[in-house]
Amino acid sequence: MHAAGSHLGLSTPPPATSNDLVVASAGPGGISTVDALCSLARPNGATV
Repeated sequence: MHAAGSHLGLSTPPPATSNDLVVASAGPGGISTVDALCSLARPNGATV
């Protein structure tokens, strides 16, 4: 099994695709950045 990782702090992370698992954490509340990242990943087929 091969896994590549990326995080928000990178300047040019690759786009999420149907082969990707996106793990996002907003703590005890919601954060608009996390919501935006998830809303971009889902239409590309990523599991969020």
